[in-house]
Amino acid sequence: MHILRRSLRSHFRAKSAQSKPPLLAALNVMSIEDQSVVDVIGVANDGTVVLTISNHLEWSESSLFLLQEKINKYLAFIESGEIYSSYPNAKGKNVEISVVCKHKPSSDALQFLEQCTRIISAAGFGFRHEVLI
Repeated sequence: MHILRRSLRSHFRAKSAQSKPPLLAALNVMSIEDQSVVDVIGVANDGTVVLTISNHLEWSESSLFLLQEKINKYLAFIESGEIYSSYPNAKGKNVEISVVCKHKPSSDALQFLEQCTRIISAAGFGFRHEVLI
């Protein structure tokens, strides 16, 4: 997964949706700015374990960097197996990272999110984003 992190970092430096995520009510408590926690974790209707990142910030270079770092923390949480000790019901289920945004992504943000989708999907996890105003 280190390749994934390097690829996302490279993309970020180079450029200097379907169903609602579970537990949306909790999104006002956690945010992209708190890098030490998983904002929301839950199970979608299809059984997929969804780790949600809540991004209320306007899109900028600094907010993209925060998002990149938060995604890397989520991937480390999954890869290390900590997800299974923190949330035992995740065992044997598909895992998806979902980014819920307050603002429509800029063109740079869209490119970054598309890159995330390709790389994270190739690693065996789901990735999506949506805008909720």
